[in-house]
Amino acid sequence: MFDQTRKVLVFALVQSTEKEGLGSDIYSVNLDGTDLRPLVTHERPNVFYASPSLDPAGDHLYVHRRSAEGDLRQPTVARTEDSIERIDLRTRERRTILTDAAEPTLSPDGKTLLFVHLSRGDQDGLWTSAADGSSAGPFLKTRDSFVFQQAPRFSPSGRQVVVSAAGHLVNRAGRRLDAPATAGGRSAHLGIQSEVFVAPAEGTALRSLATLSDDVVPTWSPDGTRIAFIVLGTFVVVSQADGAVQLSQRMPLLYGDPVWLR
Repeated sequence: MFDQTRKVLVFALVQSTEKEGLGSDIYSVNLDGTDLRPLVTHERPNVFYASPSLDPAGDHLYVHRRSAEGDLRQPTVARTEDSIERIDLRTRERRTILTDAAEPTLSPDGKTLLFVHLSRGDQDGLWTSAADGSSAGPFLKTRDSFVFQQAPRFSPSGRQVVVSAAGHLVNRAGRRLDAPATAGGRSAHLGIQSEVFVAPAEGTALRSLATLSDDVVPTWSPDGTRIAFIVLGTFVVVSQADGAVQLSQRMPLLYGDPVWLR
């Protein structure tokens, strides 16, 4: 993501150090590659910081913090805790504002957080809260639900939200489906069809923009008219109005988190 000047990138970096062991940190860097600096560093092994989101003034950073206990190579044994932290970049004060929460994104006006809520380690849908973590509750006012959701993003205007989701469990009429739709033999998330959905910021409706072969991390164009993502080695740009593909180009990356410069 960019800072408020759109001249500095803020990103997560996975690394292992002799002192802190394996984990991930949040860094910033100028677009020309200069002034690389850490903003948040993991304090012990198996602590991972991700999904950075800055407030409009650039004073506070919101991050997803995951801490793990046990052997990460054995997911059934390892125990994880997920939370959203708010860091004051002037004083470096950290405060946990939400627990059982992941992948935060802040609205352009800095008033609303959108995030993935967790229940006993399993996903429990998209939720919203105030910027201080108060008044948390489900985002969608429809009866749609999913097995998996990732990378929710507010549009530049703040009027819409895009999210990558898999396993549509409840249709718009509220009828529970017998099983998630299959991916037609494609390698989607856990064999379940993946889609890119767009919703108004009020969560009152939901529409599928693209059906894909796997989960993606979508990004908005600065004018909010297009959405880009990388899926299985293909860079794709679609219209947010109707999902029409405007660009499809092979690239030497299976997946990625694109940032739209201009």
